[in-house]
Amino acid sequence: MNLLYLTFGNDPAIHVQAAFSIYSFLAQPQTINSVNIITDTPAFYKHLLPHVNIMIVTEKELSEWKGKYQFFWRIKIIAIQKICQLYSGQPVVYLDTDTFLFADVLALQRSLQKGHAFMHENEGVLSGKKTKTEKKMWLQIADKKFGNIWMQPEDCMWNAGVIAIPNTADGNDCQLALAICDEMCAAGITKRLIEQYSLSLALQNTYGLVPAKDVIAHYWSAKEMWNKRLNDFFMQAYFGQWNFEKIIKEIQLFDASNLPVFQRVKNTNLRLKRMVDSIFPNKN
Repeated sequence: MNLLYLTFGNDPAIHVQAAFSIYSFLAQPQTINSVNIITDTPAFYKHLLPHVNIMIVTEKELSEWKGKYQFFWRIKIIAIQKICQLYSGQPVVYLDTDTFLFADVLALQRSLQKGHAFMHENEGVLSGKKTKTEKKMWLQIADKKFGNIWMQPEDCMWNAGVIAIPNTADGNDCQLALAICDEMCAAGITKRLIEQYSLSLALQNTYGLVPAKDVIAHYWSAKEMWNKRLNDFFMQAYFGQWNFEKIIKEIQLFDASNLPVFQRVKNTNLRLKRMVDSIFPNKN
């Protein structure tokens, strides 16, 4: 398998998450052919050399990847496409930084070799979703055709924190995702979920989709707790001068049993916090 990470900016939390995720896969090296990091901040990944390939992307390239309608997350599809072209015929696994491998990855590799595609988990049919954004998006695309595919009420939205592709369709998989994405942008569809739904539809129609959540965790809704724990982990590694082998050993012993991978935060909670912060701001 060829892994892909996509990172931008100078927020240390993003790069700490990415490092932890990468190490979790490198702890099972028998299934990993390469680890590829497309980033505009390569300095954060020098500590992982020579175990990773660092690919520097420029602002000009990112602007081109966003396409005619400058949709930021179109770059995810382009990045996957480029790695699929680089490792033609070999499985490619894209990972958000807030993921980690917690089970034997061999079953995932075997399924990819058999032609099954993965995304993190099935979030349900878009036509039945309850949020304003999702309901609006479904109303905008219902009974229409994108990428030469009719939008059906039974089509599902899959979580795009993990995207694992057999890469045996001669590039038609990524090309279909791009066609759906670009046509939705051209039609003025609400953008927030376009790349996620485009990938869901393209991979479902090309390979069929199965969930990766039994092998790879995605803690996107519980980042605050994870960030603190990961900072502590790498702080120990730095001050303890752990070498690569020591970090791999500690990753294998890492106890995540008391850390949630999903946390539901009520919108009312967030709104009240913002309101209190605005009324009673901190003073230095």
